[in-house]
Amino acid sequence: MKRALGSLLIGIAAVSALAQSSFTIVRPADGSRVRENIRLLFPMNSIPDTGYVGIYIGGKFVEALVPPKGANYRYYDIDTKARGIQDGPLTIEAVLFVDFADKPRIVDRSEIQVTVANSANIDIPDAGFKLAYRFRPGTEWVYSLTQKVAISNLSETMANTTSRQSLLAGADAEHIRLLYAVDNTYAGGDGLVRIQALPEKGKRTLSLTTEDSDVSRTFEDYQVHPIYMRLNSIGQQVFGSVPRYFPLEGTAGEGFRTDLFVPYPLPTLPSARIRAGGLYPAKFQLGDLDLSRIDDLKSLVTDIEPVRGEFVGVEWQNGHPCVRLRHSLSGRDPRGATETQQSRVRGAQSIEEDIWFALDLGTVVKMVRTYTIDARIAAQNTGTAGGGGTAAGGGAAGGRAGNAGGGAGAVANWRLPDIIRRELRQFGGDAPRAGGQGRGGGRQEGGGPGVAGSGAGGAAVGGAGGGRSGAPAGTRVVRITVEQVFELEK
Repeated sequence: MKRALGSLLIGIAAVSALAQSSFTIVRPADGSRVRENIRLLFPMNSIPDTGYVGIYIGGKFVEALVPPKGANYRYYDIDTKARGIQDGPLTIEAVLFVDFADKPRIVDRSEIQVTVANSANIDIPDAGFKLAYRFRPGTEWVYSLTQKVAISNLSETMANTTSRQSLLAGADAEHIRLLYAVDNTYAGGDGLVRIQALPEKGKRTLSLTTEDSDVSRTFEDYQVHPIYMRLNSIGQQVFGSVPRYFPLEGTAGEGFRTDLFVPYPLPTLPSARIRAGGLYPAKFQLGDLDLSRIDDLKSLVTDIEPVRGEFVGVEWQNGHPCVRLRHSLSGRDPRGATETQQSRVRGAQSIEEDIWFALDLGTVVKMVRTYTIDARIAAQNTGTAGGGGTAAGGGAAGGRAGNAGGGAGAVANWRLPDIIRRELRQFGGDAPRAGGQGRGGGRQEGGGPGVAGSGAGGAAVGGAGGGRSGAPAGTRVVRITVEQVFELEK
């Protein structure tokens, strides 16, 4: 009798659950054409308190969750590009589970079929594309730049099998907004572009972790200054300059004052027409601002070439028809290590950037640039526990080392932040300064300006522990992964 009563109560619970709004995928409609992000909508009250939804994409289970509430519906987002979903028909199924007697039971399901069209309706000329920035006086582009830094101590096996996404999951991140304003144009398609950091919307300050500090430093809007670059139609610098700064009357002696410059150039485009699948010579154009020579500067970039350029294809990005390009460079760089250290350290570095250039806007809508710096450290046999440290210097982007000298200027270091040097000490070595931009300095007025770098600086890695007496030598990989996502604000 008790078993029968239990069954009756479970049946009543099931009827109660189904008495709410009908569970179904409201949007997108069955048979829709979709691209980029697919947002599934469910009726607000269609999921009971003890219920959750299992999502199946292309017949494969993805995850189970309680979809969050929106204004009028519950929703679930599917990023087709991040999941690597190919264009073509796609089946999406949502299954409603409800817990009865501590066991999940399927009480309803809804299925739609859509057509993914991330590359559809973008015409490719027979002669290929001739890409060019569309510089027009008064044009302003505001980009969001987010940088993540991950430092990982890996075995050789893990180094060969661990994905970049896994390494960056939960990594330290920092964010800045950048303005690119076209103040003038010239014959031949050149543009005079003003580059300047911006506070978050509705705020008058911005905060960044500077190279010489463990905590974020706050800059007022008047402490953030522009730099100027004349760029040709494919984004290559013709010249660059930093306007001379004169402090307001009565502020010349404020030693606490710090100023910020951010040299982050737009990515370069192919110089000739490109066709789908074609290769071309490319280059990385990385910010390089030496404030100790501010009056003599004619260039604000360091060029790295030759770089492999590839026309990946056409696709929609952020709602715009785009040409997708990929630039890549890899190699070894043992600079900064002594001969003894080089015998124990094998370093590898790479830079890769994916660029989405919007055909309708005439500018980049997204770029993802990744630096990977590996140091493989062979631990030597030793008769005592522990082990020595070693350092591999150099920079994935080259660049100078250390300080620009003078002043109390601050650095928002978009090369390799100070956290790298702090974290690397955990691996047994006291890391030297990263290559590339050092601390701000130069002029003493108002305490001296600072600069935010843009490439990957050098890195130092500590030696692996030696272990017990007589233990065989092993190899560890200290991997630094830096990801920069540069995206046009909508």
